[in-house]
Amino acid sequence: MTCSRFAGLLVWIASIATPAFAVTLGFSDDFATPGTHGWTSLNALTNPETGGVGGAGDGYLHIASDFVFNFGAYNSGADYQGDWLAAGITQASFYLNDVNSAEDFSFHFLLTGTPPGGTFTTWLRDEGYQPPNGSWAPYTADLTTSGVGWTRLRGTASFDEVLQNVDRAHFRHDLPPYQEYPDGIQGDLGVDNIALLPEPATVILLGLTSLLVRTRQRRW
Repeated sequence: MTCSRFAGLLVWIASIATPAFAVTLGFSDDFATPGTHGWTSLNALTNPETGGVGGAGDGYLHIASDFVFNFGAYNSGADYQGDWLAAGITQASFYLNDVNSAEDFSFHFLLTGTPPGGTFTTWLRDEGYQPPNGSWAPYTADLTTSGVGWTRLRGTASFDEVLQNVDRAHFRHDLPPYQEYPDGIQGDLGVDNIALLPEPATVILLGLTSLLVRTRQRRW
């Protein structure tokens, strides 16, 4: 699937999502516009506006630390807040790149939320992503496991309770045993093409439907 068709598919998904939730099925961020798009970190964050998945002229989120320090970033903006279960989001996909010198990253995806009457709770995806040095690779975090394959770092809420009340999404460097704060490392890492998607079967179905609609339009 070409980038343009994939972008069209995300627009199609977003158009059928229920607008009552702040978070939207099919939301994607390819950092094509300047800025870091709401991402926050104690490390240095920039958008080089080139060198992303799309190559020259395509931006990405660049996270950097010139010394060994807790490494990661989070986003608590409206694009990530809300009920991910009700929105139909079952996976988060993204691209990672160990830019500049090679480092031994173990990068993880995390979600934090506070259910009504509950506690501020963070869950970490146990799978540690080790991006290639100098090139982009795709990764996916499965959200359908009810917490299997995830570790709760703080709080008492269940995984599904957090999914229903997401406050922020994180990317972090973490080594087992996982703790409340990220592990330290010196280096640079790129994040690009973050997308909040339904199960793969729905993505395929919507892609075929979109293709059929375009085919019918061409006949007319």
